[in-house]
Amino acid sequence: AQVQAKRLADAFRAPLKRGLALVQAAKEAIDSRTDALLKLQTARARCEQKRQKLESVVGGGGGVSGAAGAPPPVAAPAPPPTLGSTWMSSLSSITKGAFGGAAQPSVEELQKESEAAAAAKDAAQERYDALKDRMTTELPRLHRELENELNAAFACAAECFKDLADAQAAAWESVVPGCSKVEPTPPPPLPEKNGEGANGVKGLWTQYMGGAA
Repeated sequence: AQVQAKRLADAFRAPLKRGLALVQAAKEAIDSRTDALLKLQTARARCEQKRQKLESVVGGGGGVSGAAGAPPPVAAPAPPPTLGSTWMSSLSSITKGAFGGAAQPSVEELQKESEAAAAAKDAAQERYDALKDRMTTELPRLHRELENELNAAFACAAECFKDLADAQAAAWESVVPGCSKVEPTPPPPLPEKNGEGANGVKGLWTQYMGGAA
């Protein structure tokens, strides 16, 4: 019996480990596809943002054209603070004069940023499509392989259980000759639905098991 039990454990443990490994591989593939989809959506949004910014500058005539080579406009210097002004207003006017004339990106710079965003979007799209196509073919194959592994494991377990039951029956037959020829005791009947409920179950337990509930 111990040999049969060990055989059952050894035969059933390996397919279960294999099945768990297949499930883990499927989970990793799904996580990779989810990550690729998230990055693709982010790249699309960034590409659209850069495109709209470029179109707004080109269409509205804003920004500085690199071809013309015109220098960025210089803001007028801040007027000196008046005697009646507070130090906060003076600081505000000086800050505006120092940082208000920052150069805007040129059309060429915006064009490069838009092209870089489009290239990143295309790369993210290719990665997502590759993962999607791979999962379309690999996941069904993985499911079939997992099904075969588990079916084989349960079939082997059923055979091992049968051998174990036969070995135990032979052992009991050697101890009590003729015990295998005795008809099995029928199971106690189930209580009817319209019976006495808990009291009916208690009575059957006492009747067939010979003890108090």
